[in-house]
Amino acid sequence: MAISPKLQVGRTMNYSLGVQRELPLGILFEVSYVGNDGWHLLRQPDINQPGFAALQANAALPATAQRTTNQLRPYQGYNRILMFLSDSTSNYNALQVYATKRKGDFMMSVSYTFSKVLTDASVLGAHSDDPVDRRYSYGVADFDRRNIFAVTYIYASPLFRNRGGFLGTALGGWQLSGITRAQSGQPITILANSALGKGSNVGGRRADLVPGQSINVPDRNASEWFNPAAFANPSPTSPGTSGIGSVLGPGFFATDLSLRKVFGLHREGMNLMFQADLFNVFNRANFVLGGLGSSTLTVGSGNFGAVGGAVNPRNVQFGLKFNF
Repeated sequence: MAISPKLQVGRTMNYSLGVQRELPLGILFEVSYVGNDGWHLLRQPDINQPGFAALQANAALPATAQRTTNQLRPYQGYNRILMFLSDSTSNYNALQVYATKRKGDFMMSVSYTFSKVLTDASVLGAHSDDPVDRRYSYGVADFDRRNIFAVTYIYASPLFRNRGGFLGTALGGWQLSGITRAQSGQPITILANSALGKGSNVGGRRADLVPGQSINVPDRNASEWFNPAAFANPSPTSPGTSGIGSVLGPGFFATDLSLRKVFGLHREGMNLMFQADLFNVFNRANFVLGGLGSSTLTVGSGNFGAVGGAVNPRNVQFGLKFNF
């Protein structure tokens, strides 16, 4: 069942403060602060889900007296009731640095962003074990990337550019361009696999943090990205104590290059363009935790603490285009 009342959705306030400066060699430099606050953001919680208080009180009863989750639901006779609510909030704060050079045979731009996004609903279906208590779900957004660095560049080779004959045709006019990207990993929330009370099927329950155990490991690798001993199942009468996004997933780094040349033909308005594209040219293994990977981020799973796989291996493609 889904209920959609009249909503006030998506009120935001943006603010920024920055300075620009022209530097030698045709370089433009800019540094700025950018912020954004959002109110009345949309989420879709299960309003027929028993809250922590009801589940805790039920779990404290003798086993023979405990009721099932369906018997504790606010609206008896119904299972899940997904209701659109526009009561979530978010805030974004960032330092952005940007420089660009747009003159000469070599042109490039460099950008760096240091930011943080906090919200109580990263996606539409985000909801905690207790949909009424949004504070329990408040934390770093799933899409937060603390550091993002990107460089784009284009180099037009001057060699044999104005040369005729075979050398000019074969070696002149080549252009190399590319983009290099590096960014921090995704915040990952660790889940529990134990029920909260008798027959509880409440999803998304968070794990407990184990006192004295560090989440980080001395030498991160694909087999052990974080310390699995740092998390445990909560007791049957309490919510998980680990925070939203308590584990930082693997970062991302890739360089994509493109080499191209336009060959003029002896007919007006016609040419032939050759292009070679190399994606992730250094073939760096970009690991993932959950999502696209197969890792289970739940306490006690067989692959708990390890990465789920890698994305974006090196890929090379060639193209030939006839323009007329």
